[in-house]
Amino acid sequence: NYTNVEFSYNATDDHLNNCDLYIDKTFNATNSSEINQLIKNNFTSELGNGYHEWQVKCYDSVNNVGLGNINTVTVDTIKPEIILDYNKLKLEKQLDSIVLNMTVNDANKDFNKLYIQNVEKTREFISDDIKGLTISGLELGFGNYIIIGYAKDLANNVNQVTLNLEVVDNLVPRILNYYPENFSQFSHSIGTINLTLTTD
Repeated sequence: NYTNVEFSYNATDDHLNNCDLYIDKTFNATNSSEINQLIKNNFTSELGNGYHEWQVKCYDSVNNVGLGNINTVTVDTIKPEIILDYNKLKLEKQLDSIVLNMTVNDANKDFNKLYIQNVEKTREFISDDIKGLTISGLELGFGNYIIIGYAKDLANNVNQVTLNLEVVDNLVPRILNYYPENFSQFSHSIGTINLTLTTD
């Protein structure tokens, strides 16, 4: 991957002749400067990803040479790599939990976020790397969810990955008790029997 980076500098001399640009100690370009007190020159050079040094050398009409400071620039056009690891993507509400790990690989990481959301709510987790995040089906509630891993680096390259999560109810209701608790005979004088059930 390559990107265009503009190098700018100011050079002052009563008899300025020309200036040269060096990138990573290599002569890259020459700009013939106007003979002025203050000149701004711009170069465009194709650089690969990574760390680079640049320096400007200027000459005047009587062969005096001036060297500028060594400056640095880091070129980064690579999106962060996001790895989302999980144990399952379908939970039974009463029994299961999802366990999430999120790892972000990037030379110039800025920040990472993990979202778990549905139409009603969003939960947000901010961390460098997320390991062993455990969320139960009971905590989430029934429904369909989207898990989003998001990362941005210092060069504003962004990336995200998504997973679909479903929380279901596969348990049949259990009758815990009823009222009246015990009866074995019915009387013809009883017109109605009311039962009260309690379930989980």
